[in-house]
Amino acid sequence: KRCVNDIRDTNRTDPKAAKAMKTANLPCCTISGLFEGERKANQVTAVNPIICVDIDVIPEGMTLDGLKKKVFDLPYVFYVSLSARGEGIFALVYYNIDKDFLYIFKALQQDFKNMGIEIDKACKDICRLRFVSWDEHPLEKEDVEMYDGDYLPEFDYPEYQPVVERKNNSQVYIDDYFTYKTIKYLINVCGYRADEYQDWLMDGFRLATFGEYGHALFMH
Repeated sequence: KRCVNDIRDTNRTDPKAAKAMKTANLPCCTISGLFEGERKANQVTAVNPIICVDIDVIPEGMTLDGLKKKVFDLPYVFYVSLSARGEGIFALVYYNIDKDFLYIFKALQQDFKNMGIEIDKACKDICRLRFVSWDEHPLEKEDVEMYDGDYLPEFDYPEYQPVVERKNNSQVYIDDYFTYKTIKYLINVCGYRADEYQDWLMDGFRLATFGEYGHALFMH
């Protein structure tokens, strides 16, 4: 408690020094996974069904306490606390471990954005460290629901132009949007899955023509 308060006092006048104090003095851990050897994504030995999200920007018209309460009210959030430097908050989310970590992060990021809240992009790293903090009034609950969100890319429709040459890109033209919706319908409603490896491989090649949107469908 004393160390965290010293860091917060320093942060008011010298954020750079406060960050150095945090790194030098506070214990830390990885929330979302365990690692063998170096802390790298390709050396994960176990994935935890928990993702930690940082919120460093308080939405306009909202207090820090109000932000804590709003985030805590989400059924899949089971812990909310002030960050070490006291400028923002962090929240622990219980999520479906069968889904890809990055996919879950993007879904969370999108859901929070719809509420007017911005999540720190750095939280998409499964290797990200969480420094110990202190909060006189943390919020926690045991009855929590599993987050199982879906990431749906946001479409910025360009003016319609016939596609002369298909290239791998992250733009979906208006004439392709119907195809995108149809594929998503087949997956969600009809339960389509590739039963054979060759079909799975071919589906991947075909979806790659949609760029990041195809990637979202493939992971979905």
